[in-house]
Amino acid sequence: MFALRKFDMYLDGAKFTVQTDHQALTWLKRLNNPAGRLARWCLTLQSYDFSVEYRRGTSNRVADALSRAPLPLENVVSTQELVATVGQTGSAEELAWGHIVSREDILEAQRTDGLCQRVSRWLADRDPADTRGAEERFDSYQLSEDGLLVRYIPQADDDEVGCNPFRIVVPRKLRKSFLRYFHDSALAGHGSGSKTFTKLCRIATWPGMRQDVLRYARSCPVCQKSKPRGGRPPGILHPIVSQVPWQIVACDVMGPYPRSPRGNQYLLVITDHFTKWVELYPLRKLVSARIWDRLLDAFSRFGFPDQLITDNASYFTSKVFVDACSAVGIRHKKTSPYHPQANITERVNRNLKMMLVSHTNRHKDWDARLTEFGFATRTTANRSTGFTPAYLNLGREISFPLENRLQPLGDHPGRSYARYAEDLRNRISTAVRSARENLEVARLEQTLQYNKGRRQVKYRVGDLVLRRTHPLSDAARGFCASLADRWDGPYRVSEQLTPVTYRLERCNSNEQSGPVHVSDLKAYVNRILDDSSGESDSGAEALRGRSPLRHPYSGLQSEGETTAEGRFPGVTPRYNPSVQPPP
Repeated sequence: MFALRKFDMYLDGAKFTVQTDHQALTWLKRLNNPAGRLARWCLTLQSYDFSVEYRRGTSNRVADALSRAPLPLENVVSTQELVATVGQTGSAEELAWGHIVSREDILEAQRTDGLCQRVSRWLADRDPADTRGAEERFDSYQLSEDGLLVRYIPQADDDEVGCNPFRIVVPRKLRKSFLRYFHDSALAGHGSGSKTFTKLCRIATWPGMRQDVLRYARSCPVCQKSKPRGGRPPGILHPIVSQVPWQIVACDVMGPYPRSPRGNQYLLVITDHFTKWVELYPLRKLVSARIWDRLLDAFSRFGFPDQLITDNASYFTSKVFVDACSAVGIRHKKTSPYHPQANITERVNRNLKMMLVSHTNRHKDWDARLTEFGFATRTTANRSTGFTPAYLNLGREISFPLENRLQPLGDHPGRSYARYAEDLRNRISTAVRSARENLEVARLEQTLQYNKGRRQVKYRVGDLVLRRTHPLSDAARGFCASLADRWDGPYRVSEQLTPVTYRLERCNSNEQSGPVHVSDLKAYVNRILDDSSGESDSGAEALRGRSPLRHPYSGLQSEGETTAEGRFPGVTPRYNPSVQPPP
């Protein structure tokens, strides 16, 4: 019916055919005694000359292409990709089930590794002239029957632990493969650096292994994007300071609420940062022009502010709103996304919501008592200033209706306008001065309390960071927010806007992003690792194999401080109990 009315100018007087996959429409013109809606449809269709042709849904491709939502191209798998995937063993499967390296691969790599060659020659020849002090450095190494170089690292009780004390000396060429298997695979589960090392040291060893494992786990892109940030959140408090009434104004929109009988769905809240005076305006629609009209109404009575603080909603960032602020000389400041703490109106909104819940029985009447709520807010003393918003803004307290009944004003001795103005000026000056002092004390107390659970973090221009994601679940796309990455990036810091906000750009493009609060950022550790990872095998530290690590089983010695204990012929144990590795 919609199509007939839409294309009436083309179909009127012409014979046409309706092709549809809705088979029930084929008998619409053959109904006997139609009633209700079907009767109205039949009367309308009598003015057209057409026939209905049924087509199966698989054949009705033209209409389907126009009526169905498009499928994103990234979800489309080509035939070539599908064929190439069938029967192919992926790297993830190989990584999970240990198909990364064989014993023959390790033997071959050890034959070309500098450290392994040097130790193997000494073990085969036992030539004291080959290396000065070699016996002290190599006495924990052994060659297996097939020539595989291993190292003996005893435990507190090898039989009880059930762990082989002979560790394969991994050559530099294969270290990355071992790191990937014991950290990246599904069997490893992207554990932390210490957990990864605990698993890896059960079968393998190499000089500087602990540092390599910690560096590998710390720079893992998957871990950095999927794991939560530990410790205290970054970002210390930087209070916004205002000195006079209506110098800084903040506003926000509450809603949507059920449409009231007056047609309102939203509530515009305007707050003076110094006096805490609140103005409430119900709105029917969120249009920039209407919001600006309400702001003008407040500014025309109390004065135009120097700064206006809002969030990043489209009706606050539109060209109409930005141009209007510029035209009257207002500096428009926007809070960082997902960080509403900088807007004092957010705190006022919490009190207003409490009032709405307490005094609204019929939800559609939520805007019926906004005038009373505004009065209650303006006559309530603020803890930070020590005064009511009315007294700081008007120089006097607003009277309650009950006050006039119980204490009628009556006739008071008249005062001249000049005398009243002088008294009013003195009262306001005294109140403003006291409010400034009270606000300063409150800011110090709030800053100290807030910073107890925070830490100061600063980024420089050019630093790599990750940005916190705020995904939303979408059942239609099969997307679950709890299974999505917690962080996105990496980004590069391009500009520092404030002590706690930054502007970012993507590393692989010039796409700008910001402002972003420091609490939504964390440093990104770039991975610089190849098959030659680890310390230099030619240095003395590598020969000694020192690694500041407490072994997970014995808990007594580090990997490089213990030798064999009578397990091999001609090997003298050398263990110094006074040597304790750092924690």
